Amino acid sequence: MNFFKLVRRIRGEEGGVVIIDWVVLAAVLVGLGALAMIVFTGDTSSLSDRFGDELKTDMKPAPES
Repeated sequence: MNFFKLVRRIRGEEGGVVIIDWVVLAAVLVGLGALAMIVFTGDTSSLSDRFGDELKTDMKPAPES
């Protein structure tokens, strides 16, 4: 029950509300960053592999002078 009293006290103070807003905003940004990493990690790995394969096949030895 002490936790709920603390939350009520923080919500009652104007500074506490601002802190809660910033904590929620930070949590949302961290969540979106994690989601973006999950979504794009697989795509970038396969893209870099394909790019590397293309570079290996297109590379020609430098002419000797």
